[in-house]
Amino acid sequence: DSDTFIQLVASASNPIYFTTHFAPDAPDDRVQAFAKRYQEKFGAAPGAMAALGYDVLFVMADAIKRAGDSPTAESLAKAIAATHGVKGITGSISLDNDERTPVKDVVIVRVEAGAKKYHATIKP
Repeated sequence: DSDTFIQLVASASNPIYFTTHFAPDAPDDRVQAFAKRYQEKFGAAPGAMAALGYDVLFVMADAIKRAGDSPTAESLAKAIAATHGVKGITGSISLDNDERTPVKDVVIVRVEAGAKKYHATIKP
């Protein structure tokens, strides 16, 4: 999910689709609000890494709330590991599986006329 990738495939005659975490043109109110604020502040559309960085704050805030009145490193680590269904910009985020891999939405993007266009979201 980079501008370099888009430049490399822009001249392809077949449709190009790829999966990512985020598309700033996704038809979700939270995504649109984030993309607008980001564009106003930085003068460019946010990419997947910006959205994931933003989502870290949602996961942390949720974990801090669940870690108790005086969170410790241990209680916070346990709360993060128990994260389930946190609504972020990149979708619903869960970390409470044995592999400790994020379970979250997948966004499908189509490259069209040299630009990324939201196509669909697949929920886990």
